[in-house]
Amino acid sequence: RRFDDAMKQFYDTIQVAKKVKSAQTLAPAARKDFVGAYSESETAKAEQALRRFTQIDATDNYKMLGWLGHYYLDQGKPVKAIYIFHQLMKDKPKDPLLCEWQYKVVQATIIGGSKQEQVDELSALIKLYTHVSTTKQVTGSALDECYENAAGVTAVFATNWHAEGIKTLNPDTLGLAHQLYHVYLDNFERAENV
Repeated sequence: RRFDDAMKQFYDTIQVAKKVKSAQTLAPAARKDFVGAYSESETAKAEQALRRFTQIDATDNYKMLGWLGHYYLDQGKPVKAIYIFHQLMKDKPKDPLLCEWQYKVVQATIIGGSKQEQVDELSALIKLYTHVSTTKQVTGSALDECYENAAGVTAVFATNWHAEGIKTLNPDTLGLAHQLYHVYLDNFERAENV
């Protein structure tokens, strides 16, 4: 569990691979392992990750940042994951992975956000889907996946919160369910359960 020491070793491996041709095959694995150690380190900060990754490899820095977001999400660190995926979306607004990144933000918000934050991030995913589908920024299976993620999560949230609101008689929960039903009907007319 000496993650800072591990990062140094992976960093050194990457530097050697840049100079020694026979060691170049080690660099991709070392970069990924560096990010894994970074995600576990108590001293490494999400806010400094891009700068650090750029020092290691300016061509793969955003790929490494994406790995970090996935590691944080898998480790149950939603605040850090949200920060990373928001940074990716801000810095790379034309990237084909935009929908995937926003979906990861929704997943992280489910882990560590309020219901209103979940609605806000889900609404952002739906708006993003509408934007990328009309501008053809995302096409093919990536667009289909964006649609399925947005429609699926909206339907699950709406029905779950509806059931919870009826059980608890919580007007706020019922209001959020009502809001999501409208969003679902307005945006997903081709869904099977409309």
